[in-house]
Amino acid sequence: MARLWPGYAGAGYLLLAQLVTFNVVLQAWPVGFARLQDEGGAPGLRMLAVVGVGVIAVALLTVGLTRLQRWQVAGLAAWVVAPALSTLFLGSLRDGRFWTVALASTAVGFAGVLAPPDLLRKVLFGFGWFFGWGSVAVAVSQLAFGAPTVLIGGDARYGRWLSAVGLPVKDVSALNGLAPGRVFLAMNCGLLLVFVVRHLLARRAGWRSWIMPVGLLCALAWSFGRVGFFAVGLGLLAACVPWERWRTGWAFVAGLAAFTGPLLVSGAVTLGHGTTQWRFDLWHKYLSAPGVWGPFGIGPQAPPDPIRGHAHNQLLETLASGGWIGVAGLLSFLYLGFVAAGRAADNRATYGVLFAICAMFASDVLTFAPTFTVLNSAFVIAVAVIVNAGSSPAHDRLLRETPDGAHV
Repeated sequence: MARLWPGYAGAGYLLLAQLVTFNVVLQAWPVGFARLQDEGGAPGLRMLAVVGVGVIAVALLTVGLTRLQRWQVAGLAAWVVAPALSTLFLGSLRDGRFWTVALASTAVGFAGVLAPPDLLRKVLFGFGWFFGWGSVAVAVSQLAFGAPTVLIGGDARYGRWLSAVGLPVKDVSALNGLAPGRVFLAMNCGLLLVFVVRHLLARRAGWRSWIMPVGLLCALAWSFGRVGFFAVGLGLLAACVPWERWRTGWAFVAGLAAFTGPLLVSGAVTLGHGTTQWRFDLWHKYLSAPGVWGPFGIGPQAPPDPIRGHAHNQLLETLASGGWIGVAGLLSFLYLGFVAAGRAADNRATYGVLFAICAMFASDVLTFAPTFTVLNSAFVIAVAVIVNAGSSPAHDRLLRETPDGAHV
């Protein structure tokens, strides 16, 4: 038991981060702890930061971080601390939440260090049941009994999308489920679906094991979150490629192209008045903002409205809010994630998650934004998986045998 408790501490912190985020849903019903959402969620974020200090201490004192994990956590810290640093010099916000978010986000990385791979897998499978069939169940409850409220309507796009695939409907509601919004649900279901499917394929699991991912797919489809579908498509497809046979740089460049490509073509393409063109126009405003290419970017800005509270592209958001330090942290964390995946013996799920978040980076953000009040659950899931992979043993391809038969 003495050897197990650090792992449970790491898994417990991941659960706590998800519970604080789920409290937003409970408060809307309303049965949650309202005080955690005061001041833009500052009390809940402070609680995560305080507990996170303990998690970091446990990881440093009881578990030997691999060299790769030390660099992973350093890259993660640079990525999430950069916006807080920028608030000291630039931006229209002096928001102390960015400091607590930076500490809590770094602690998520250390939680990924602490949790053994088998325990982390069980936790994430539990999340799969929760966000998948859990979200579907509460939606059915609303349809049958009128509560709790987890369905939202008012967007004609959903009906048009269903009509395009042969389902002629007009009024259709999207599913928020057990997440703060439908896009967040799509991110969670997309990431978990990639992770779970790759693990089940590796284990050659029986048909009963596939009940849970069916729930994730149903919740994802009901959310109408395109970001989740893109993540699943790219994540599962890229996970079929034997990246470990080549240099890490090839996988990194492929992932980088997934979320920089849309930025590069946005200036040469006009798509009318849809949401994609809206994103293109928003990106142009960010790229043309004075100082956006400076060492601290333009700093976190007071959002004009909840939708435009971030850049809807992770690289652009990091550049604008955190400058060079943030971009260096993001790219190094991503590159080291591919290094970790290439060294792991069971690396399909890690590759899948890495490419899934690259797909998400193209049109949304996983990090904290001024309009948010909690950590993004998809960020917690992705960071835990990627850092945890840094503890995996070397892949057989990377082992070379010495004359006496030993492996180095």
